[in-house]
Amino acid sequence: MGKKWSEMTLEELWQLFPIYLTQHQPYWQEWYLEEESLLKTALSSTEKINHIGSTAIPSIWAKPIIDILVEIPKKSNLLDYKALITNSGYICMSQNENGLSFNKGYTENGFAERVFHLHLRYSGDNDELYFRDYLIEYPKVAKEYEELKLRLWKEYEHNRDGYTNAKTTLVKKYTAQAKMIYGNRYWPIYDAEKLFADAKYFFNAYSQLCKCLIHSVIQSFAEGQKFVRGGQAGDCISVKKLIKSAKTHFF
Repeated sequence: MGKKWSEMTLEELWQLFPIYLTQHQPYWQEWYLEEESLLKTALSSTEKINHIGSTAIPSIWAKPIIDILVEIPKKSNLLDYKALITNSGYICMSQNENGLSFNKGYTENGFAERVFHLHLRYSGDNDELYFRDYLIEYPKVAKEYEELKLRLWKEYEHNRDGYTNAKTTLVKKYTAQAKMIYGNRYWPIYDAEKLFADAKYFFNAYSQLCKCLIHSVIQSFAEGQKFVRGGQAGDCISVKKLIKSAKTHFF
């Protein structure tokens, strides 16, 4: 019987789970959609779930591992989701105040047929979405990224951290360009109750402002006095009509 994960050194883990790349496979998208459906059942409807990583980019070589980004509202507690995700077959590999990382499909004998990495983060921590969209829209950049990955593959086959670090410069470069082009394509998730409360506040403030304006008009001019616009007597309206019009539009 092989060693348990907890007994393995980092080097032994990298030997058991080496980096290897394959041509893009159409069924990767099917695997993602099936897993997304499972996660939506396990989690609430307040999360955003997206397919990220190279398996989400058609035509380029990739590690056959489906990367999934789950964003939760900033008022939520990350740890509240930990049990829900582990109950869906995932193992929590790391956690900090900004997010949790999970794996699924890693066994003591190596990779299972389907392997997933799940990244749980607060809403708005989603640079991977911009990078993904940019590479899909610009195939030449996607090809450049693919060529880099293929060059690094054998050098870092048993060094996952080194492989990731060697790609950082290119990833940051095109992520920055993507954000300049796409702007706020992926807005953070807002609390619906807070959004409604804010809208109600501004509506009430606007209504009060209108009331103050009308009151000011009444105080400034006597009943029945006329306004003259442009100095032309024929272009006059009465205060009564002004007040009636304001009430019609604002109340």
